[in-house]
Amino acid sequence: MSPLDKIIPREVLLKHLTEEASDFIAELLSIQLPASGDRLNVPVLRTPEKDFLEASNRTELEVFLEERCFYVPGAMTTFKDFYESFISTLEGSEVMKWSKIRVGKSMPQDLYPKGRRSDATWCFGNLALEPEDDKSNAYKLVRKMDSEFLVEKQEIYNG
Repeated sequence: MSPLDKIIPREVLLKHLTEEASDFIAELLSIQLPASGDRLNVPVLRTPEKDFLEASNRTELEVFLEERCFYVPGAMTTFKDFYESFISTLEGSEVMKWSKIRVGKSMPQDLYPKGRRSDATWCFGNLALEPEDDKSNAYKLVRKMDSEFLVEKQEIYNG
């Protein structure tokens, strides 16, 4: 029987919690809070443990985007190229979990808008698989009737 499977009687648990209360409160009081100009806008505390837990809870897609992709305003990558690159980084057992539909729905649309090019190819805007120079024009998702298109922001302002 592991220590996690052992049931602790309520009276014993409360006794141990009471003994630990002063140390717990002292630890809370020793934490230095960052300066804040507003009582409702207290900054979030960052600790190495919290960073580790956040990193360990990322999905395979989030890891791929962070480690292998580049946010380049004005760049455009076809869904096919992106998906093939992503799938090639997965282990054999993970490939079945990541269908094209799931990848498309899991992509952060605020950073990488998905839409069709003029030749009806699905693409992600502002995404590059290789480092590139800034293209100066970010893509924005535009809806025309029942279709979605990626259009350079400059084209939106010019007409």
